[in-house]
Amino acid sequence: MNPNLWILGTAVGSLLIGLILLFASRKSSNFQTINLISWLLVALFPVLIIFSDFPSSTISGSVLGFSATGAVALFVFIWWFGTKRAMDAVHIDQVQAQNQALRDSLDKASQDKQQVGVANAPKPISETRTFAYSLRKYPKKRVVLITGNIQGVRVADIWVNSENTNMQMSRFYERSVSGAIRYLGARKDEVGDVVEDVIVQELASQMKGRNSVQPTTVLVTGPGELATSNNVRKICHVAAVFGQVGFGYRPIDNLEQCVTRVLDALIACRTAPRSAPFFSRCLARVRAQPRWRSS
Repeated sequence: MNPNLWILGTAVGSLLIGLILLFASRKSSNFQTINLISWLLVALFPVLIIFSDFPSSTISGSVLGFSATGAVALFVFIWWFGTKRAMDAVHIDQVQAQNQALRDSLDKASQDKQQVGVANAPKPISETRTFAYSLRKYPKKRVVLITGNIQGVRVADIWVNSENTNMQMSRFYERSVSGAIRYLGARKDEVGDVVEDVIVQELASQMKGRNSVQPTTVLVTGPGELATSNNVRKICHVAAVFGQVGFGYRPIDNLEQCVTRVLDALIACRTAPRSAPFFSRCLARVRAQPRWRSS
C-alpha cells in the first residue's frame, strides 16, 4: 500500500474526527478538555500532509524555550491558535447568552410591571357623593368634597371655573372643567348640538375688547343652561393659569389669592351663595394645612 495514501487517509480522518468532536462538545461541561483533543487532531491534518512531502522537519531547543521548524512548527501553531480561538468563541457565546437572558428577564419584568400598573391603576369615581369635613377652629364651618363627574353636581349654586388670563374657555369636548362648563351652559337643540354659546358670549362681553386680564382676576357670569340642569346661579371665572408660546399653560404662583378674589367678587356683585362656592379640581394646588376632621 502506498504510504502517502495511508498518511493522507490518516490526515483526513483526524481532521474529520477533530471537527466532529469540536462542534459536538461546544455546549458540553467538558468542553475545555475535548477542545484540546479536538485541535490536536485538527492540527495533525496539515502536519501529516506536509510531513509526507517534507520529512526532514526538526525541532530544536534553546536557552529561553523551544523553537520549531517545518511541519512541527505548523502543528504547534495550529493547535495553539485553534484552541485559543475556540475558547474565545465559547466565552463570547456564553456572554451573549447571558446578555440575552438578562434582556429577556428585563422585558418580562417590564411587562409584569405594566400589567400590575394597569391592574392597580386608580379608576375614576363615577358616583356623585359628598364628604363633609369640619374645621377644627370653626366647627360650624365645613369643607365638602364632591366626587364623580361635574355633570352630577347639583348641590352648589356658585361654581368657580379655573380659567387662563385670556379668559378663553376650553372647547366643548376637551377633558377640562372649563370645556364641560361651557358645553353644559350652552343652549342646545333636541340632539345636543350647541346652538348658542351662552357663557362664552357673556364672558367675551365682560372682557370689553381686552385680550387678557391680570392673574387672580375674577369675572362673574350667568350659568346659562346650568341654571335648570344643575341649580347653578353664578359662575366665577378666575384667571389661575397663564400661557406661554411653546410652553403651554402654567399655574400662577399665588393661587391662594384666587380663592379670596372669588369671595370678594361675590360680595361685590351682592350674590349671597346658598351653599359654599364649588371650586373645581383645577384649584387643588392651593396649599391648605391638613387641619380638618370628618363630620
